Amino acid sequence: MEKGTNNMFDMQKIGSNISKLRKQKQMTQLELADKLNISYQAVSNWERGISMPDISKLGELSELFDVSIDEILENKRASKIAEKVLNNEKVEDIKIEEIKEIAPALKEEQADKLFEDANFEDLSINDLVMMAPFLSEDVIDELAIKIVNKVNDISQIIPLAPFVSEDVIDKLAKEAIEKTKDLSTIAGIAPFVSEDIIDECAMNVYKQCGVYTIISIAQFVSEDVLSEIVIMEIEKNGFTNIMPLMPFIDSDIVSNYIRKHVK
Repeated sequence: MEKGTNNMFDMQKIGSNISKLRKQKQMTQLELADKLNISYQAVSNWERGISMPDISKLGELSELFDVSIDEILENKRASKIAEKVLNNEKVEDIKIEEIKEIAPALKEEQADKLFEDANFEDLSINDLVMMAPFLSEDVIDELAIKIVNKVNDISQIIPLAPFVSEDVIDKLAKEAIEKTKDLSTIAGIAPFVSEDIIDECAMNVYKQCGVYTIISIAQFVSEDVLSEIVIMEIEKNGFTNIMPLMPFIDSDIVSNYIRKHVK
């Protein structure tokens, strides 16, 4: 957990308390680091208020110094949350702001449990994006599916997309296209969709709706599939509609086609 301004953790105070308690036990920073199986630089950073221990280390420090976690943190609410997390107990009435503050000090499985136990409803996408680096991919996948199913709009998870698994992104993108027959529906999330799914959707929608439906995601369609679509369009409707797609394919493909088939 890096140095910053928050309500639950005063890095300088926590660092000062760790330093004081270490000295009371007549331990050097190196000796404390050895007992905790970490680098002495980590201990030094704690004591200087640059970073703070994660929850598991708070528990170990509490035992080593024979003090309560609250004597280290000097914040009753933060101490209560930390103790319940360490004991794998549900934290009652926790707020999203509290989870965001404590999340950097949690292991992934601890963050998952705290988040799931809280059972938040109607969190903003910005809250979810802030939490995403600390949650497991499984939890984020579940959240992404819930959001899309609730609002029926895949674009709502664009900020969350970097944290969602490719399998779930592909599934949601394919479902969105099957419902709308509109490739622009996934334009914002296309960089995260696998090329195979983009190609499949592009070909299917082209066959049903025509060449102009491809333009919004043309840059993400493989050159082979896009070239195939261009040739199909030439054979069906001539050269009139292919110009928007030409920047994305090798012009020699069209030139070769013309030489072979146009007299």
